[in-house]
Amino acid sequence: MNVQAGYRFAQRLSTQNLGVKKYLLNVSTIAIHNMDLASNNLNYGESKNAAVLLLQLMARTVPGDEIQIVSFHPEAILTETVQAYGGCPGHFAVWAASEEAKFLHGRFVHATWDITELQSGASKALIDEDPDFLKIEVKGC
Repeated sequence: MNVQAGYRFAQRLSTQNLGVKKYLLNVSTIAIHNMDLASNNLNYGESKNAAVLLLQLMARTVPGDEIQIVSFHPEAILTETVQAYGGCPGHFAVWAASEEAKFLHGRFVHATWDITELQSGASKALIDEDPDFLKIEVKGC
């Protein structure tokens, strides 16, 4: 379900309102790269990983000017405690669906990461230098 639903949605979205830029935000999980967190439910982490990879591959063929695709880990669920500390993945999602976040097209990030650092700091330098930074792949084979 995690893979098929996202893929079918992305396919349908890509054919709607041609000529109008769209934003596809994939709410995923840290379990795509930290398998210990999903050790009790192997299907969850692996299916979320496959969904992120599928959208990452779609982003290689669909320009960010047509559909901007960003996958992210929302961190904590919005509870009263999280709200009291000011954390909200919704704020990040609104930003990720903006032109400012275009450089993240096809990448996986965390909602609690420092946006200023992503836009202009050492992380931005890594993003600019390595087209595969913050993407799923196996390096070193």
